[in-house]
Amino acid sequence: MYYPYKIDFDVKCNERLDYDREIFNLFVPSKYMLLQKTSDCINPRNSSHIFYRLLMNLFPKYQERKVISIIGLPVYCKRAETLTAWVLKGSRVQVRLNA
Repeated sequence: MYYPYKIDFDVKCNERLDYDREIFNLFVPSKYMLLQKTSDCINPRNSSHIFYRLLMNLFPKYQERKVISIIGLPVYCKRAETLTAWVLKGSRVQVRLNA
């Protein structure tokens, strides 16, 4: 028997095929998104040194990296939209918050 499933991109759902809602999810969570949440404090310089080097290359000033981390990490953790616009221009980074 053939059941047409709705194709969706739902970042809040980890399952590819939801039989109850009849949805095929195109979003594929990374292996890090599937890990259990802990209260451990992670030092990005030691734990993910490649990502940190990339971040240091994009944002050479520590304060800019800190602002981007403060704004970007909740988006990754909660998988929700924010009212934040990222404006990357030239060698300086300007972060504008929509109020």
